[in-house]
Amino acid sequence: YYLIGYNSTHTQRDGRFRKIEVKMPGRKGLQLRYRKGYFAPLEGGKSPLDRRAAGPGDPDIQAALDAPYDEGDVPMRMTAYVFDETILGKASVLVATDVDLSSFSFQEKENRFLDTLEFLLVVAHRETGEYFRYDQKVEMKLQAATRERLVKSWFPVVRDFELAP
Repeated sequence: YYLIGYNSTHTQRDGRFRKIEVKMPGRKGLQLRYRKGYFAPLEGGKSPLDRRAAGPGDPDIQAALDAPYDEGDVPMRMTAYVFDETILGKASVLVATDVDLSSFSFQEKENRFLDTLEFLLVVAHRETGEYFRYDQKVEMKLQAATRERLVKSWFPVVRDFELAP
């Protein structure tokens, strides 16, 4: 498969939904999968989704999720695994994320390294827009050896979902 990206030439920061359509003229029999659009940011980098009912969690995390462009400052890698159907019409999907802890500002207290990892995971159906949201806050209280190991190998976060194909 091919993964194609683009930068929109429509740069107005008005929070409006921008439709995306991908065509491959002259190439029959291909299956194209792409998101149907995105919300343009508002002035000041605010998310247009802030106007909707806000969920729990850090608004900066939500803004990164809503951004139409990649946020290079988020130190993580992520992949999804789709398994067999578990219940009628639903597939088991495992989302595995590794977070780079090297940029965290751990505070040492009583021979433990303390910091907080707060994350928000949203999975959305590419055609219907139906989405599932998962928020979690992890209060890390790591021993020195554990912190050192996780800084080298990254911190794993795994979540499973039952999703319609």
